[in-house]
Amino acid sequence: DLFLNRIKIDPVRDQPGISGAMGEYSYNATMVIIDHHFQDWSGALAALRRELDTMPEVLGGASLLPRSGITLRYLTKSAIALGEANHRLWSAVRREVFQLAPLDLRKY
Repeated sequence: DLFLNRIKIDPVRDQPGISGAMGEYSYNATMVIIDHHFQDWSGALAALRRELDTMPEVLGGASLLPRSGITLRYLTKSAIALGEANHRLWSAVRREVFQLAPLDLRKY
């Protein structure tokens, strides 16, 4: 399987100094989960949407892929909020899809 994600910013055309498509948000992320053996994608999708709903600092959504997966796209206003969102969503994926405990990403 192949996943392609592109963002093209043309400074002449898009004028990045002017507020635009991302509004007040400065960071964006895409998460794609693919597992050909997992079956309950609707349940996992509902769990990830619930997790997104608990993060008021994140604007995003999740959708089923045509088969065997989910894609999430989300925006945050800070790098700290993006890191927290990544951690919380990945923990939910580990729990719902892979039946694994959250991964502790702290640096020692």
